[in-house]
Amino acid sequence: MGSPIVPLLLGVCVAWWLDTRRHPDLSPALWWVVAWFCLLGTRPLTSWVDPAGASTAYDDGSPVERIAHAALILAAIVVLLRRQLDWHMLLSGQGWLLLFFGYCALSLLWADTPLVALKRWVKDVGQVVMALLVITEVRPVEAMQAVFRRCAWLLLPISLLLIRWVPELGRTFHVGTGEMMAIGVATHKNSLGVLVLVCLVYLLWDLSASRGWRDRIQALLLTGMGLDLLVQAGSATATGCAALALVVLLGLGRPAVRRHLLVIEFTLACAAVLLWLTGGAQALLTFAVVDLFGRDPTLTTRTDVWPLLLEQVDNLLLGTGYGSFWTGDRLATLNARLGIIQAHNGYLETCLNGGLLGLGLLLAWLCAGCLGCHRQLAAGVAWARPACAVLAVLAVYNITEAAFDTTSPLWFAAVLMLWLSCSRSTPRSTKAGAGQLPRQLGILP
Repeated sequence: MGSPIVPLLLGVCVAWWLDTRRHPDLSPALWWVVAWFCLLGTRPLTSWVDPAGASTAYDDGSPVERIAHAALILAAIVVLLRRQLDWHMLLSGQGWLLLFFGYCALSLLWADTPLVALKRWVKDVGQVVMALLVITEVRPVEAMQAVFRRCAWLLLPISLLLIRWVPELGRTFHVGTGEMMAIGVATHKNSLGVLVLVCLVYLLWDLSASRGWRDRIQALLLTGMGLDLLVQAGSATATGCAALALVVLLGLGRPAVRRHLLVIEFTLACAAVLLWLTGGAQALLTFAVVDLFGRDPTLTTRTDVWPLLLEQVDNLLLGTGYGSFWTGDRLATLNARLGIIQAHNGYLETCLNGGLLGLGLLLAWLCAGCLGCHRQLAAGVAWARPACAVLAVLAVYNITEAAFDTTSPLWFAAVLMLWLSCSRSTPRSTKAGAGQLPRQLGILP
């Protein structure tokens, strides 16, 4: 294993402890959110003890994981109830969120495996509950930064340590190709990639918002670790999305871009339509996929598989029911035939489970969040830039991976930002907004 592990872990613990002292007035309940994010971004708990024997049926899940998620959700609900929230004010502006999750709950009625689907729906609702813990803090902006920074301090250095000195845990072989993959605390290179991607979005934002030299050094150190992990993981989707997030964050930092954002977006939309009509979209996609990221034009056979998956849905309007497509005999058949357990496209995955109606509600929610981000940018809200970056990354990431309504770090970050974007109460900055949002949402002093 090597002697450097102990001092490096001690250094991580010290840095983590110093970071907690940076905001001593934040609620201890944020640790529930940190624990939740760690569960989302790492491998199953049982695999740490017995990596070879920890596998369970995909559609059944792990009892240990269920207990851990349920305990965190219940703990968060207790905290929210003790905060005496004005739920009417809190839920104002969240109509599309309520419609989407309500429709997902309704689709349990025609799900192939209602019990499995119900457990997945409850876990997905847990994303909203955890997001509310952050949003209803006295200083929600500082709370958001603290949560993702603490997660980064915990997960990024440990991933590097596992990859370098504990290869039996930090590396594995790809099932299809047999190539060595760096996975760190995750289960796959793509899982590690999305974990690092989410951390990097907030670290880059934290770096731009930092004032003291200590804060900047911490953000730079963690950003360097994240970039190193991205290179080692070799996840093309995560790498491309990280570059997109950087462009969005830097671009929105310029007043001229913010003033003409609608014009820029309209121009890009028109260019996309023109490319599609003239056939240039395929050439551009081939250049990006083949030349830049070294992948095949079918996105590693993804585009060949997508039509086959749609053939498995009897009612395309309603879908198979929330979280029910990859269950039972259908899961066994498709896994044996295609070797996959997800559609590798978030839009298609939502359509398979919730049908065109579910996909329409999801897209409406995303559009409402984007419009909200425009309003927040115009108002000078501190978190509007990372919100735009997260939503842009979410839209692009789900073209080749499935991260909608799942237990994914990216989906948790998106739910948090979508709630804030659609909210009618917006603190302007970390200092000016301290305490404004909770009071406007009806939290009693």
